[in-house]
Amino acid sequence: MTLIECFTDSHMDNIAVCLGLRPEKLLLVGEKEAMRQPAEKYHDLLRQRGIATKIVLSDVTGKDLSGIRSVFEKHLAEEAECILDLTGGDELVIMAAGAALAGLDSRQRKAVRVQKFDYSQGRILDCLHGNRPLPHMPGSLSIRELIWLSGGDILPDAWQPATDSRPGELEGIWRIVAEDPKGWNRDIMVLNEFERRDNFGETISLDLEKLQGDISHFSEKEEQVRTLLDKLHRRGIIDDRSSRNRLEYAYRSPLLRYCTLKAGNALEVKTLLEARAMQENGSRFFGDSRMSVSIDWDGDLTAGAQHLPDTRNEIDVLLMHGNTPLFISCKNGTIGEEELYKLHTVAGRFGGPHARKMLIATDLEQKSVASNRSLVQRAWDMDIFLVTDAAELSSADWKELFRLAVQ
Repeated sequence: MTLIECFTDSHMDNIAVCLGLRPEKLLLVGEKEAMRQPAEKYHDLLRQRGIATKIVLSDVTGKDLSGIRSVFEKHLAEEAECILDLTGGDELVIMAAGAALAGLDSRQRKAVRVQKFDYSQGRILDCLHGNRPLPHMPGSLSIRELIWLSGGDILPDAWQPATDSRPGELEGIWRIVAEDPKGWNRDIMVLNEFERRDNFGETISLDLEKLQGDISHFSEKEEQVRTLLDKLHRRGIIDDRSSRNRLEYAYRSPLLRYCTLKAGNALEVKTLLEARAMQENGSRFFGDSRMSVSIDWDGDLTAGAQHLPDTRNEIDVLLMHGNTPLFISCKNGTIGEEELYKLHTVAGRFGGPHARKMLIATDLEQKSVASNRSLVQRAWDMDIFLVTDAAELSSADWKELFRLAVQ
């Protein structure tokens, strides 16, 4: 069986159905020069997946509607059984495909199935029979594959929560964050100032007499740190054995330790774990999920080491719902307009036209009502799903917002 795809700039449109269908041949119709390099990547991806599909390029460069129609008529006549996928493609190519289909006789038409992928519903529709859903599903890409197909790469893996971590493990620390997001930011900055003297391990032991000369406003900051440590101890996040002259305590898990390394880490972890826990019809709602995804734009991870110009961005959380990527920025403080532009640009570059964007804030901490209004309007203009009250969300709220964000 042959799958005919009208080539488009969206890698998802070109390859997703092939990954699920595993045809004998994938026939890409478009301008050959534009298809050449993507086709090489598709070939490598299929081989990595153990799929023996042959990829053939059908060049329509410089052809008019009549010429492209002739190309389709030739392919439809040659293939004993084929599927024509109209999910994407140049308008002229799609018109020519339709014209070729219209010219088939009843016998020829029985050998051709015409379909398209509906991203909003996550299913393939039969175009010749009232857009009824078809039983087979497109294959889904991993986050790494998504970035790689767009010419980038993910830098060496950042720390990730264990696969069996659950949102409930954050209950104690999340309550502290949610009670006072601004206060959490201030407290973590001071805590880090103390902890970096002990290499940020899971067990902290600090001689306070030795630190007095190193830390400005030591007395006030010591009191601030001890207050925070008391909260962490009472919430079951640390075992605190501090004395008058020493700060000595141990975090109860690597997950909880990570949440205090930076003020924004707790929100990132909370977002990831709530996404991981979400299910639909007994299966995970998000097939792949990662946080702190550092993307190298050109895929050359050696460039930075050689001090060459290089573009890199970090996405706080990246999720895959079927073939819809969701790029998420997490903010536990003031949100600059540049954050919206960065999220919009990176999602467009690596997620393609079907990417979804989401910005999650614990509390919309802006300078004024006017700046709040401006931020909300700009997010709307950029099609960014904005969550301004993450500190108040229940587990059900998280699920509903994720569902809305990927629609």
